Amino acid sequence: MFACRFIAASAARSAAAKAPGRGSLRLRGGGAGQWLATLAATAVSTYALDLIATTAGVALAASQILGGADHGLLLAFLVSTYVTWAAGLRLNLAANWTLLEETGTSTNAFSKAAYELLRRGSRRARRIASALGYVATEVVKEVPYYAARPERCSSRTPCRPPTRSCSSAAPTSAPRAMSTGSRA
Repeated sequence: MFACRFIAASAARSAAAKAPGRGSLRLRGGGAGQWLATLAATAVSTYALDLIATTAGVALAASQILGGADHGLLLAFLVSTYVTWAAGLRLNLAANWTLLEETGTSTNAFSKAAYELLRRGSRRARRIASALGYVATEVVKEVPYYAARPERCSSRTPCRPPTRSCSSAAPTSAPRAMSTGSRA
């Protein structure tokens, strides 16, 4: 989030210093240099964000601040994290659009690809396409966290912590007839 705003601000200052008018730094044709910069920025921003989020999650879990908290409070906290994420995403979309328009680069490769596909389209179409590419990438990055979550709750079963690990999935005690080897 911060890297995107920093890159956009730096590019805008650089463009203003080199020549008057918007887009003076922009190279037409989406050259290799623009793509290399975009791919590097995508990798850096992705891993930096993951590192920050993981560190924050570990710190929160280690602090046990939310340990024993009321269910309603936990849901409110969860909702607040999603609202914060959406607000940050909105800022990133605006900064990414500025970066695309000013320099032809992006902090998201799929956003740049969508933008380049509609190069001859209207400005509005390019903006929507770049935003969709950006948001799609963010959603795809979240899928593993939801797909890997083991289901421990259902409408019939209340949520409870697991009682044994996956490696000991076999029953711990067999019926008496089976354990003795006799047929009953």
